[in-house]
Amino acid sequence: MDPNAAGTGSHVHVSMTPPEKHKNFLAGILKYLPAIAAFTYSNDVSYESYGQRMVRSPYLVLDAVIDASVQGVLDFESLILKDCLDDPAKPSDDDRRSLGILRQSPRSFNEAMSSLEEDAWLRSILGDPVCDTQTAVKREESKMIAKMKPDGRRS
Repeated sequence: MDPNAAGTGSHVHVSMTPPEKHKNFLAGILKYLPAIAAFTYSNDVSYESYGQRMVRSPYLVLDAVIDASVQGVLDFESLILKDCLDDPAKPSDDDRRSLGILRQSPRSFNEAMSSLEEDAWLRSILGDPVCDTQTAVKREESKMIAKMKPDGRRS
């Protein structure tokens, strides 16, 4: 598995009723995805090799995803992304723009934590204490992981 390629084994199945709101639902998730990554890819190992076992709270992940999707529906958020039919790690910057990809998901643990620290809306929904605890605990965990040998990081 290429650690620089996009993809993960972690996923959630959701459905939306009424179906005509599904684009707003998805647009809400995508709008807040960089901050949500602080819960879904919550340690350095998450960015080293996709699909490895990662410790995270499924409750916080689902809370963030559901809150963001509902907000997308309430705000009539537009889904501007087009279908990417090729490997999503390969398009050029011009190709990404033509697909409506104006920003990429965080590429590192620190980017994800910073996104959560800076996302006022998600912080207001989840609460500053939850978000501050998440970032503080995960930053301390990151320091511990950095001291481990690579083989010990994934066990």
